[in-house]
Amino acid sequence: MFAIAREFKRKGLTILLVEQNVSVSLNISQRAYVPENGRVGMSGGGMQLLNDDRVWQVCPGLWRGLSQAGTAPAATAAAA
Repeated sequence: MFAIAREFKRKGLTILLVEQNVSVSLNISQRAYVPENGRVGMSGGGMQLLNDDRVWQVCPGLWRGLSQAGTAPAATAAAA
């Protein structure tokens, strides 16, 4: 699925991707929205949000495995 999303991005096509794999999703997104309590809590560029500790605080269970892989933000990984 992510290979297809990357191909669409390369071709300049717009898609709406709803995905729980935060790290990969934000890596390929030009623009992303992070839901929080049923509303858009944060928005911005994919890489900007990937490096924003608040994203990982909203979804604390998502980064546990990522911190071991070195994918989670440094401050969050250190807190683990």
